[in-house]
Amino acid sequence: MKIKLLLFIVLAFETFADDYFFYHFRDRIELTPFKSVAVVILKESEVERANVEFSYFVEKINLFKPSSSDNEVFLILSINDSKKDMLFDYLGRKYEKRYGFGFKGRDNVIHYPTGEVIVKFKDDVSLSSVEQLARLFKVQNKGKLSEFQSTYLFRVTDETRDNVFEVSSKFSVTQFVEFAQPNFIRYGMLLDVPTVHNHLQYIPDDSLINFMWHINNTGNNIPEGIQGIPGCDMRMFEAWNVTTGNPNVIIAITDTGIDTNHVDLIPNLTDRRLWYDAVDNDQKPYDEYYHGTGVSGCSSAKGDNQIGTAGIAYN
Repeated sequence: MKIKLLLFIVLAFETFADDYFFYHFRDRIELTPFKSVAVVILKESEVERANVEFSYFVEKINLFKPSSSDNEVFLILSINDSKKDMLFDYLGRKYEKRYGFGFKGRDNVIHYPTGEVIVKFKDDVSLSSVEQLARLFKVQNKGKLSEFQSTYLFRVTDETRDNVFEVSSKFSVTQFVEFAQPNFIRYGMLLDVPTVHNHLQYIPDDSLINFMWHINNTGNNIPEGIQGIPGCDMRMFEAWNVTTGNPNVIIAITDTGIDTNHVDLIPNLTDRRLWYDAVDNDQKPYDEYYHGTGVSGCSSAKGDNQIGTAGIAYN
């Protein structure tokens, strides 16, 4: 059994090209390099010095500390195009295998590999099989993720030699794994708010916006004469000052259904193929109890269209 498995793995590896992709179940997710950004893995003690070093080459530096790392952080560098070649040369000499570039997917969100791979094993796979694959692929087992069933985090090391895309593909073709993918930092999921006459346009013009006390509590805009506390709200005007949502991000609402003909919801509905009614086992999620429609509107009602309400992420 082991000989057959290893032979299959070796044959499958020979088909992998230098493309950047991973499999999520049966879907092949392809990414393209985006070399206007780079990510550098550092120890916390190195950050202050590195900030000074990189400030000459880059326009912006963001810091990210993953929960799975003990003392490592990731510096995300927005590269100055005129100094790009100089930075690449510097990274190659100073940081060798501790840096990489960003990648873009179908949703145009930038993905930064962290040198880790998330692997979801089938439920009946033993810990010894998990450890055997880790030794075979020469990766470090960082442990089981408590939030998910039969899911582990692996770290690509210098001994591995392969990049995270190759490692995740190796895991994906084994009979023990449901799916495997690189552990990414995803950046750019929020879209900038447009400006009008140098002022941010963050208050939508929907007809019921003044009655949405959870959006902006004035103290006297709660129905049935209830006295509210001014400012006791979600501060959405301030949030919309940053972003009003991203049409490339899909939200799943699990509730009693939805009115698919609602004028304030139609613009933000996904493709019909993604609809599902668990009661009738079809793709016609009629809202028998009139609750799911309201919940969907809270998050996704189309904003700035002069009618109805505005969802939290109305774009």
